[in-house]
Amino acid sequence: MVEAVRNLSHEGPFLFLKSDGSGESSLEHKTRDEFTRVAEALSLPHFTWGSFRRSVESAMHKNKVPLKAQQAVIGSQ
Repeated sequence: MVEAVRNLSHEGPFLFLKSDGSGESSLEHKTRDEFTRVAEALSLPHFTWGSFRRSVESAMHKNKVPLKAQQAVIGSQ
């Protein structure tokens, strides 16, 4: 994923832009907004960022992803 992001063609310091084309200062905020928008478009039930994080963590654990890799992806608490 990191390699794919590095290969994206974009100008300026921001990777994700607001609808008006200006920069977004918080990647987490933008990502959360996009997940919420997609979930609403798909009529999925409301979820919290924490529940999404736990789902990712559970999927990685189930697929025997090493703990250090899990921590790198979701961050350690």
